[in-house]
Amino acid sequence: MNIPAIAAEESMVVLIEHPRLRLEAPVGSLADASAIYARMRDASGDGASSFPPGAIFIDGIETHRISYNARIWRWHGTRGNEYDLAHDPAPNESPGNARFVEVLLR
Repeated sequence: MNIPAIAAEESMVVLIEHPRLRLEAPVGSLADASAIYARMRDASGDGASSFPPGAIFIDGIETHRISYNARIWRWHGTRGNEYDLAHDPAPNESPGNARFVEVLLR
């Protein structure tokens, strides 16, 4: 299953459910969703083991996941957890970024 690029007319909503915090809000871009997630994560004071991933819904269908580092992953598989990186909030600073690792290995 291929999920098409996000069109301007589509309705995108970010959802973050935490025991003490819950947010369901419309967003205009993946970057906005990432920034909102990062603010809620930081406000919670929780670490990676206790702060849940976020989800992005487009027209009511969950299409993306947000990981603890605020990276957004687009679901592309037909089974299980098959995701591709769709948005990296700090691509030049993140140690998990392949370009950063490539520079370190030179």
